[in-house]
Amino acid sequence: MAYRASKTNQYNLIITLFKSWIIGNNLPAGVNLSGVDLSSIVFTNGQLLSDCNFYRTDFSGANLSGCHLENSNCSKASFLNAQLAATRFDSAILSSCDLSGANASSAVFTVANLFKANFNKADLSFANLSQANLSSASFLGCTLNGANLSNANIAKANFSFSNLSAATLPANANTKTAFKSIVGKNHWHPTNTLWTDGAPIGA
Repeated sequence: MAYRASKTNQYNLIITLFKSWIIGNNLPAGVNLSGVDLSSIVFTNGQLLSDCNFYRTDFSGANLSGCHLENSNCSKASFLNAQLAATRFDSAILSSCDLSGANASSAVFTVANLFKANFNKADLSFANLSQANLSSASFLGCTLNGANLSNANIAKANFSFSNLSAATLPANANTKTAFKSIVGKNHWHPTNTLWTDGAPIGA
């Protein structure tokens, strides 16, 4: 009697083959990989993954350094502990996305929607978040040294225990008083939130 793989086994085989294929191959615009497990994959620097649907896709532990995800829908995706150095997320949708523990140094998030995104303990050193929607995002313990947040929406974002040394803040939040007012109560820490001059933000 011939062996017949279950639908689950068939699906797992397809995903395994796809994971092998995707390394180094550019994805055509419009590809839908929502909910797919792409964790721990090492993508190729400069690989094109833009204009795709990655809703709830699991990129945890993956290396996407230097990849292009411009205009992609990454809402509720997981980039937990991912390598995102110099990755391009221009105009991408990353609302409610988990980027905690990620290395996103020098990554580009210009005009991206990061509403309620989780950047806890992430490295955003020298990242470009200009004109991004960062409202209600969490930056607990996040390193934002030299990051560009000009013209970004940081309303109700949580910067407790974060490092803003040498960061460029939005014009409406570039003083301590204005910053505290915009992010709100309990979203900064007097001694453990470091201001743009490297000193504690103060009470």
